[in-house]
Amino acid sequence: MIDGNLRRVVMFPNDGHPDLCAYVTDVTGDARDEVILWDQERVWIYTQDRAFSGGEIYAPLRYNLYNESNYRTEVPIPRWLKHGERAGAAPSREPELRAIR
Repeated sequence: MIDGNLRRVVMFPNDGHPDLCAYVTDVTGDARDEVILWDQERVWIYTQDRAFSGGEIYAPLRYNLYNESNYRTEVPIPRWLKHGERAGAAPSREPELRAIR
């Protein structure tokens, strides 16, 4: 995985995981993302190996899952939560439709 400055920060282990498709989202509910890898036969989920212990946690706002598509660009909005604060449902990021007069 790479960071915002295009530096390699995490290497996946050479453990035979599937590599056909990948998706990143919060699966466990702790605001941290998990990495989901799958192919036609298997699904592997990578998560953190310890509980979060910092003061703030990065919990980006994303489109709602019911709007998920392989045919659009995903641009998360940065958001930081205080330790222990629940992310809750993400506010809608749907575009507003306005009449042009």
